[in-house]
Amino acid sequence: MGKTKPNSVADQIMKKYHWSLKAYCEQRNLSYASLQRGFYSERAKLILENDDIDLRKAGVLDDNDQ
Repeated sequence: MGKTKPNSVADQIMKKYHWSLKAYCEQRNLSYASLQRGFYSERAKLILENDDIDLRKAGVLDDNDQ
């Protein structure tokens, strides 16, 4: 298992699916490079939220974002 920051998107994916961030992106047809750099498109946010990945907990969204 790789090293991830606690509660990060990659950590939540690893705990839920036992996949790396790269494998998750390949399965969900998302840009691995974008997520790795911290850019989350609206489509990526919707996919992650539908998979029950908590973006607020990961620090991607703040309290003002919807």
